[in-house]
Amino acid sequence: MTEPIRRKNNLLRLFLLGMLGCLCAGCLHASGVKEKESLMENGCGTLWGVVNTLGEEMPLSKEVVEAVLRTELTDKTRDEYLWHLIGAGHPLDDGSSVSRVSLALLPGGEFGKNSGLSIELEGRCIGLDEIREHFGELTIVQYPRGRSLQETTVYAAAMPWGELSFAFKEEKRDCLFRILFRKKMP
Repeated sequence: MTEPIRRKNNLLRLFLLGMLGCLCAGCLHASGVKEKESLMENGCGTLWGVVNTLGEEMPLSKEVVEAVLRTELTDKTRDEYLWHLIGAGHPLDDGSSVSRVSLALLPGGEFGKNSGLSIELEGRCIGLDEIREHFGELTIVQYPRGRSLQETTVYAAAMPWGELSFAFKEEKRDCLFRILFRKKMP
């Protein structure tokens, strides 16, 4: 009689540990797309949870990006050098919203040298101080040249998997406009 009770308690413990991990880490590292969809539907849909999950999944794939960002990516262009996919965004749980997703992969679908993921944002204003709270000191890697309000100032953080960049448009310099993921090259 104690064996079924132990089994039930073990399952409950595993469930609670999983939920705690989701709350503490933003989003758990999941091995499959279905697990990621489940995590995103269960309240891990904050901007920083999404960023952490995508970083854990580097190098990225079309399927992972679609699952984590809850969007369908469609072909924009494809040639012998690059496969460019785009998708619409959705609101996140923290008041921010993904407005556009752009993923560049190698023609075979690998995330390589010229690959990158760009996430454009709208909704609540995310300032540089909030980004520094999550990623520490940042390096300026691009300055506007004064030719257009569409030019950006770009700050970057070195990550174990590559570079995470944060772009601010001149027309709205205090609010994050885009996040870019690039793989570290050997």
